[in-house]
Amino acid sequence: MKGEVARALWALTLATACACALDRGGLQEPDAKPPGDDSAANDATFPDQGSTDEGSQDPDASDDVRVGVDPDAVVVTDALAPTGDENPSIDGSIDATLGAHPDAGRLPTDALSPSDARPDTEMNTDAAKDARSDTGPLPIVWDGGAIPDPQLDNNDWASFCVALVACGEMTGVSECVALQPQPSSPDLLFPTTDMINDVNNVAPDCQQVAEAVGGGMVCSGATADNCDGNTLRTCRWGFAMKFDCSSVGLVCSSGNANAGCGFGDCAASQEGESYCVGPNYVAECSHGRYVPAVDCATFGGVCAGPPGAAHCDGAGGSMCNTGGTCVGTTIVACVAGFLGSVDCAPFYNDNFTCFAAEGGLPVCAIGQDCDPSLATDSCNRQMTQVRFCNEGINDTYDCTGNGYSGCDAGKCFP
Repeated sequence: MKGEVARALWALTLATACACALDRGGLQEPDAKPPGDDSAANDATFPDQGSTDEGSQDPDASDDVRVGVDPDAVVVTDALAPTGDENPSIDGSIDATLGAHPDAGRLPTDALSPSDARPDTEMNTDAAKDARSDTGPLPIVWDGGAIPDPQLDNNDWASFCVALVACGEMTGVSECVALQPQPSSPDLLFPTTDMINDVNNVAPDCQQVAEAVGGGMVCSGATADNCDGNTLRTCRWGFAMKFDCSSVGLVCSSGNANAGCGFGDCAASQEGESYCVGPNYVAECSHGRYVPAVDCATFGGVCAGPPGAAHCDGAGGSMCNTGGTCVGTTIVACVAGFLGSVDCAPFYNDNFTCFAAEGGLPVCAIGQDCDPSLATDSCNRQMTQVRFCNEGINDTYDCTGNGYSGCDAGKCFP
């Protein structure tokens, strides 16, 4: 009797195992075990992971799902363990495992061609190079040729301004004359002497005036300067001008949105540092460009000091930090760390002298009778001359005596 009961229980166990195998996609034949051996039931409940027959999931589809996945991530044994849900499917178990693994969905690297592998690698490398590009001083660009001494003449400058106003490039002679640079200005060489002379030679022909300045069309002063090869294009005065930087021994460089004539581009880490260029010039790194900061020779000195901390120096001069005064027609001022001097009269013309502005550095000017920023240009009664504020004095320019037809609305006209 006991034998019959044992055989019945064994048959029931075998049937249950077959049913479970069928429900999982195919019949798997467990090894025959004698009645009472618990390993038979364990093998039936946890079938071998790799053994499937024709009724199971398509092997090719299974391979597609598993491509690029860490083999250890697909733990089918755990997925098939009893969870309380009725007969979870193999597909669902694999999907759940892929979604949980950090490498899920990634293609294997050998599936990519060498040029396609990790497409962001090249971009990241470029970014890294950019980050490392500012590792030291950039070279100063200078061919060793002479940088001309400034040749400013107030009479020539006034004539230049009269022509620009007459031809519509600028609105007032007073405002234009006020742009004449001081001896320590970085813009001392611009506009070039050649441009000033060219304009004065062709005025009052406005077409030729426009050609002499390289454009002449009215434009916004907020327009950024830019380089066209070695030519600087600018609207800084409210009209289009261009000039060749090489004509004054410099190069045009873009800097950091700071295009201009100078000695090339400098690195961000050099901002504010100064360098000697030749025996006289101090170049300062300003917004990505080596700006020609000051010509030491103008103040009787030479450029000296180590790279990054260059300054003006000279016999009889002393180091300084700030300040300045007038000695007759001469400015004595602290320029690039050097107490140097420049005589205003020969620098502009005999009418110029030194004025120590209250609370500011001394400047070269003719007088202090008018302020060009407040002056209103006008014509004389005969409508032959224009009246304007010329470097601090009320002055006139003879329109008809210089080839213009007359004066109207505070300006000469062709």
